[in-house]
Formats: sequence, structure tokens, C-alpha cells
Amino acid sequence: MSGLRDNLTDTEKRLAQYIDNDIEALQWIKTVAETNYETRYTRATFNDDNTIGLVASGLCDLEFFKTPYDVVYFYNNAYKYVDIANCMDFIKHCKEMITVDPKLSEGNITAINNWLSQYWTSKGLDFDQQIAELEDDLALYQ
Repeated sequence: MSGLRDNLTDTEKRLAQYIDNDIEALQWIKTVAETNYETRYTRATFNDDNTIGLVASGLCDLEFFKTPYDVVYFYNNAYKYVDIANCMDFIKHCKEMITVDPKLSEGNITAINNWLSQYWTSKGLDFDQQIAELEDDLALYQ
């Protein structure tokens, strides 16, 4: 990372590096992962027991369900969870792509995983907006 002011403290340099890692992570998610992802679930395709069971298993792994009632409700109203299923599937897709991309550093992988957690928490993110906000933050150190 270049272009930082000369008078930054070590802490400020470290913060700038974290911001830069976040920008790279979001750009990776946006360009590499998002362009190679195809939405898998629609209301029309989300109607057989195998698909619903597969999604329910993935949602359990992500600790989506809080009570047994939530699981029962999911099975009875699976069509209402199409967006959540696609969000979960996109995260799974990204995590699979991380393992095959040799260009990613440990810092990039950590940042990507952090952003995927944020993506799951908010059930989606506007990647362009997040990148713009981080670039504004990074400009403070340049």
C-alpha cells in the first residue's frame, strides 16, 4: 500500500492497512465471487424436500434457527426463506472460492471472512457503497 502520509504513527499505518485489506476483500467478493455466482433458489425451485432439507442443514450450520419452532415454521413456509437461502448459498460459494484462489493473503482471507459475517448478519450488503465508504476512510491517511 503506497501513498500514505509520512507522519503517520505505527497505529495509524496499521489502521490504514486494515482499511486497505477491507477494500481488497470487498472488491474480491464483488468481482471474483459475485461474477461467478448464479442465484440458485427461486420460489419455483424451492419446493422439494431435498432442497428444503439441504437449505435447512446449511441454516443450522449458520445458527439461523433459535428454537425448534423456527425449524418447524421453516419447513411449513420454506418459500418465505428464498432470499435467506440465496444469502447462505452465496456465502458458501465465497468460502469455496477462497480455498482455490492462490492470490489471497491471510489478511485478505480474514477480511473476506469478516465481511461475509457482516453480509450474513445484514442478509446482504451493497458492496459498492461499502467500498466507497472505506476509500473515504483511507483518504484520511493519504
